[in-house]
Amino acid sequence: QDRVHVRIEPARPGRLAGFFDRLEAEMARGPFAGRFRLAGPEAINHYLDVGSQESFGRLFPVAVVLIAIVVWLALRDARATLGVLAVSGLATGCTLGAMALAGRSLNMVVSTIPALLVILGTAYSLHLVTTFQDLPAGPARDRWAHAIRETFRPCFLTAATTAAGFVSLGTAELPPVQDLGSFAALGI
Repeated sequence: QDRVHVRIEPARPGRLAGFFDRLEAEMARGPFAGRFRLAGPEAINHYLDVGSQESFGRLFPVAVVLIAIVVWLALRDARATLGVLAVSGLATGCTLGAMALAGRSLNMVVSTIPALLVILGTAYSLHLVTTFQDLPAGPARDRWAHAIRETFRPCFLTAATTAAGFVSLGTAELPPVQDLGSFAALGI
């Protein structure tokens, strides 16, 4: 039985993705077609990252739709529902954009960030919107100002302590955990 062993030095997550894709394509065409397996920590991390990205692509849209339904049922107002979802969507989009600019990709750890940001952004926004809705009738501008004054401190303190907890993950030894901490804190 033919075996080829190649030692690959550990790299930052996602850096070897192109290498593994090219290696698999090359091996599939050669004499090892159908008879090769990539193994080892870097290959395992690669396959976990690919699986995480595929799961994210399938499950995240479903989660957003379910959250939208729950928010609409809670608020019974389409504009308010869209506003709540826009806040968490903006935070998530900006965070994913920052990750892309930093050269990071979704890996098995970091792929939890979008769901986390949608959940937290929805919670903070719902707090503000329900406070607004519970106020007596009056000019919308005055009601929003009151709702912001009322919810700013609890939402800010909750977000700040949550972000601080994620920042502390920057001391972890594993780069994916460091990225989780940095980018989750940024998104929050």
